[in-house]
Amino acid sequence: MVIKRRKGKIVVIENVLYVPRMKRNLLSIRQLIQKIFQVIVKNDALEMYDGQKKMILKAHLSKNITFFINIQAADIQCLKAVSLVDEDWLWHARFGHLNFRSLQQLESKKMVSGIPIIDVPEKVCDVCMT
Repeated sequence: MVIKRRKGKIVVIENVLYVPRMKRNLLSIRQLIQKIFQVIVKNDALEMYDGQKKMILKAHLSKNITFFINIQAADIQCLKAVSLVDEDWLWHARFGHLNFRSLQQLESKKMVSGIPIIDVPEKVCDVCMT
């Protein structure tokens, strides 16, 4: 993911999952920390710094207990994308490799809008095996 900073400078966050047509993106604080970013939360605000201690973003706590960040993405939206043709596998990846029975439950109880009827595949996900 390429983020435009003030004055035209860019920051690259690598190994981000790309989900086509998703209206909101989620950033995991744990994953950001693992990628050598520093995240500080104080006074109901989140600040993120790069390896050179330069602030990349600042966000305030919203009403739904999340940090809403309006990121100005650069023209390059995706540096590497994997296309999944089968919607069952797409939703499996979209939910962080959630098991298929739980995906079926999300669909049957109408807990997620737009999720199709999920069929449990016979093969096992390579990523889940590692």
